[in-house]
Amino acid sequence: MPLNPQQMQTVSDWIKTRLGGVCPICKGQYFSYQDMVSLPVIFGGGRTSASPMLVIPVSCSGCSYTILLAEFHLNFQGNVP
Repeated sequence: MPLNPQQMQTVSDWIKTRLGGVCPICKGQYFSYQDMVSLPVIFGGGRTSASPMLVIPVSCSGCSYTILLAEFHLNFQGNVP
């Protein structure tokens, strides 16, 4: 699911405030993020949740270090496609 401009700004602000806009591995300052992806939630015994977890992969353009930001922590409620 593509991020809308408001969501893109929220992710950009998170990178600036939480990471200081700098990759913790290579100290690069350029990050790539475009889409929200859905991950299945798997419990013990192979059971899965009815509700998947929505995350935004954020990758450093220099070294490919990648983090997953959980949508529900970014306060996208009511603003998810």
